[in-house]
Amino acid sequence: MKSSARGTLQARINRRVRLELRAVRRALADRRHPHRAVHEARKAIRRLRALLALAVRRLEAIEVVGRELRRLGDSLSRLRDAQVALETAEAIASQEPASAQNVVHWLAERRDHILERALRRDPDFARRQMLLDACTRALETVAWSELEDDDLHEALRHSRKRLKKAERKAECNPSPEHLHRLRRRARRLRMQLELLRTLVPDFHPETLHGETPGKAIRILHKQSNRLGQRQDKEHLADVLERMPMTFEREVMRRRIERELKEPR
Repeated sequence: MKSSARGTLQARINRRVRLELRAVRRALADRRHPHRAVHEARKAIRRLRALLALAVRRLEAIEVVGRELRRLGDSLSRLRDAQVALETAEAIASQEPASAQNVVHWLAERRDHILERALRRDPDFARRQMLLDACTRALETVAWSELEDDDLHEALRHSRKRLKKAERKAECNPSPEHLHRLRRRARRLRMQLELLRTLVPDFHPETLHGETPGKAIRILHKQSNRLGQRQDKEHLADVLERMPMTFEREVMRRRIERELKEPR
């Protein structure tokens, strides 16, 4: 890659990093729609971590930032899981409304209680904002000028290798843990391909089976969505085990069990 083109790439990546940091900060500051805000914050964190992973082999300084961003995203996971459990139950309730409204109501109260408790422990997400500020300061010192286009190819090869390994494990043992790891790795590779297609239109990465990047993105998106829907149902089934025994709970739980037994 010519030095001028490389400089443009570095500038684009740097701008995108700042854009995603602002997206996380904006979401954490949203008080009007807290549940949606948690979702938007986690998505921006995942995009940012996927982007940083493209450069981590060359710029080792960002490895620590990546770990801190993961810690930030994980701190929001219980809030998001509570909302997803509610949304999954609402989707089921839309097909069997008469037998699910009590379940939906219990899940909504549970979600709100989890959010209230999180905000009592960290009012206005102040501690999380401080962690994000520390990540922002660290990324401001990164020497993006050292990044080469070969680093991007190497990072994608690493993501493909990790995905193939996860696929083999999930095929041999389709446990929830293995399927969850497969979903995460498919999503990471998809995000990296999407980011590079936006940042470097003339970049032509290798793909898993020689397909175009656009087709690879669609395949990975479909794969991660399918795995995500299954994971959401498994999580809801686990949550329902903690709900007081009711007829409505058992109807929904049995429905989930039937759907999980259907061919993948």
